[in-house]
Amino acid sequence: MHLDKDNSSSDLIIYVADYQSFHINCGGPDVTINNTMYEGDGIAGKGAILKYDSRPNWGFISAGDFMDDSRINAYIVSADPNTQPELYSKARGSPLFLTYYGYCLENGNYTVNLHFAEIFFRDEEPYYKVGRRIFDIYIQGILKWQDFNIKEQANGTGKAIIKTFNATVTENTLEIRLYWVGKGTTVIPMRGYYGPLISAISIVDPKLEDKFNKEEAERMIKVGLLCSNADPALRPTMSEAVADALRQIATTLGATLVDSTDDPCQSGKLSISTANSSTNVNSI
Repeated sequence: MHLDKDNSSSDLIIYVADYQSFHINCGGPDVTINNTMYEGDGIAGKGAILKYDSRPNWGFISAGDFMDDSRINAYIVSADPNTQPELYSKARGSPLFLTYYGYCLENGNYTVNLHFAEIFFRDEEPYYKVGRRIFDIYIQGILKWQDFNIKEQANGTGKAIIKTFNATVTENTLEIRLYWVGKGTTVIPMRGYYGPLISAISIVDPKLEDKFNKEEAERMIKVGLLCSNADPALRPTMSEAVADALRQIATTLGATLVDSTDDPCQSGKLSISTANSSTNVNSI
């Protein structure tokens, strides 16, 4: 949720569709880790692809083609799930660059956790262990790590390593780009195993750990109970339930609920007339 000032009037606009986090299981399916759902990126191994979905608030772009490798699943690397933690048993790779982006984010500071494990160049296999994967990490267009080597950072292969960075979102979008600049091995142990590789991504607003709005939680629980009414005739549609929740918020704030726009990041708006309302917007 964020506030905007309407320059044509004394009104404030609250956009209620902003997100403050997203979690991705790169190359794998949906998986829940410590009560957090990591959404699978949902596409099998392919070459240059663009994934955009209006439901989760993220997408990704993979560029390049392993032209010297005809395997259709060269872009998804898998390990034995019996020997690897669930979040690290699969990973997404790319021969050139891999860009994940979050959109509809609330502007502010975020903690970016990038999860890696080198699950292909395994130390147990002599010919595989000589392979080297090296790439650069950019966040918001800023080089955060040059010549990143998963194996070196994790002190071995098959070991999970999480790298944490800080990032600032100013236009509701966060970009993470992993870029291969031609370093490392390209034909050992075989062709088509080079370029960036990532297991999972977790983006959170650090303030979320300290914030809890009891009234908002109670309101959402009431909406949930209403939607689970045993009598279908008394059970509202989800859109009706959300609209009702927004009306309750509007009443609490002395606001007027207005129509949403075509912007997918603004699925609901509250218009507050500051001239006639005593609402302290700093407490929202």
